[in-house]
Amino acid sequence: MRPEEMTRRAKSFERGATEYEQLRPEFPEALFASIRERAGTRLSGRVLEVGAGTGRATLPLVRTGVAIDVVEPSAEMLSVLSDRLEAEGYSDRVDLRRATFEDVDPRAPLRRRHSRPVVPLG
Repeated sequence: MRPEEMTRRAKSFERGATEYEQLRPEFPEALFASIRERAGTRLSGRVLEVGAGTGRATLPLVRTGVAIDVVEPSAEMLSVLSDRLEAEGYSDRVDLRRATFEDVDPRAPLRRRHSRPVVPLG
């Protein structure tokens, strides 16, 4: 895919985060309990979540004890995610960074090493 097409697609998420949050169904909690159970100690460090959006995967993972560094290109999505984290008292377990995956320098990780990357589910 050409860089300009990737940029165009990424920008499609710039608006509508509130509507996305209201209309997008939550993933089943059992899914994240299963992920946590199967991953075991592999999720004991910090996890890098790319494209977190409004936190449909972030919050369920944090509720199971995972600490997460988020990379999300949309300021509006990050704002909704930040509000959700604050409302549930998990702001201290998740670091938010506005960037695209391509902007992340693999030689300079986000302040720490990560046990596993997480890719959005939907």
